[in-house]
Amino acid sequence: MMPKRHKRSLAFIVARQVALATTLVCAVVFSMIYFILAQQSLQSLQETIDTDLAGLIDIYASKGPDGLAYAIQGRLDMASTQNESPLYLLLNSEGHKRVGNIPLWPMLDAAHSETGKITDKSYGRATLLRGGYRLFVGRYAIMRDATLRKMRYIFLLAFILMAFAAYVIGLLSAKRLHLRMLKINSVFSELGESTLQHRSLPPGEGDEIDDLSDNVAITLNRVARLLTAQREVSDHLAHETRTPLVGLEQSLMQALERSTDHQVIHNLEKGKHQVQDILRLMDALLDIASAEAQHGDLRSLKDINISLIARSIVELYAASAEEAELLLSHDIDDDVFMRADPMQISRMIVNLFDNAFKHSEEGKQLHFSLKRGPIIIIQDDGRGIIDSEKSNIFNRYVRLADNATKGHGLGLALVRAIAERHGLYVRVEDTFPDRAQKGARFIITVRPKV
Repeated sequence: MMPKRHKRSLAFIVARQVALATTLVCAVVFSMIYFILAQQSLQSLQETIDTDLAGLIDIYASKGPDGLAYAIQGRLDMASTQNESPLYLLLNSEGHKRVGNIPLWPMLDAAHSETGKITDKSYGRATLLRGGYRLFVGRYAIMRDATLRKMRYIFLLAFILMAFAAYVIGLLSAKRLHLRMLKINSVFSELGESTLQHRSLPPGEGDEIDDLSDNVAITLNRVARLLTAQREVSDHLAHETRTPLVGLEQSLMQALERSTDHQVIHNLEKGKHQVQDILRLMDALLDIASAEAQHGDLRSLKDINISLIARSIVELYAASAEEAELLLSHDIDDDVFMRADPMQISRMIVNLFDNAFKHSEEGKQLHFSLKRGPIIIIQDDGRGIIDSEKSNIFNRYVRLADNATKGHGLGLALVRAIAERHGLYVRVEDTFPDRAQKGARFIITVRPKV
């Protein structure tokens, strides 16, 4: 299994991008709307000023300066509040004030009927009348500015709400996509020789993801059928070949008993060992096939005390460890029960010991432990197993690159088959990761629930 990497969630990436895009669009749209409204309100204010100015010019044309001054004063008296009061200033030809509510002439050219901003809160227009009179008409922009300020607050609130809503909607949509992709990824992450069969994905929403799911399921089922056919052929050949091989072994043994020629005896012995080696291969294949065929079927199992089995196997290997100059130690809890086949559990532990003996160097230590769970551990302090081989050693016919001992590479494959048949999980790790002699630790535990 490949090491897991920390990954950013697709859901958060998509949601963040949607929120960012919505934020940018809303900022542009709200800015344009605000600019247009500000310009329209200013234009409306200027039109009001121009209309008032035109009316006063008509009064000046018909009633003269006194009539104009009277009209301006009347309009000032009618203003309801100071903030809504219009701004007026009428100067005679000598530049003296006739009437008005502003003290000084604004910085506007009356000869060119100039218009502009007088203060931060007022606008106006100046014009030159016949006879040298100058007239200024203006308006406060307090109400306009207050309206625009409220609009800014409203736009800001709407901007925040829309960005948040876009993030939530994007997150929910992306989460759905994330969960559906997880279902597809989980199929591949759990793939193995014994977990490939009958892979399918739940129906979705009839979109492209469902097309991908269907193609994945079809491909996996095709691969599963090919593997099943290959395994059935190999298992059938192993079963059908074993019987004539047993007969051949017996014939060789009978020939050995009758022969007196040393060369013939040597050739017969060599042939007998080769037949026995093939028979062991056939037996291992048949045991693996039997364990895999019963995968998940617990009906024929019963509760057994695997502590007794483990102790008897340790005692069996104690003499062999002494001969190999290995220090064999053990830590076995009493009365560790589990629902299992005693013969298969024995074969599983024996294969672990055989593998440890094959790869342990003289003078090294070998430790076996059994804890409740169950948790079965056998470890040594030898050379260890390189990381690139750890994921493959439980496959059939796999042998370590530096392994000089004979074997078919089926011992650990049988360990895994038996473990999975009982709902257990086997893995290998370094005993001492920080040492040059890392060692190997094989651990069998209850398969974690997904």
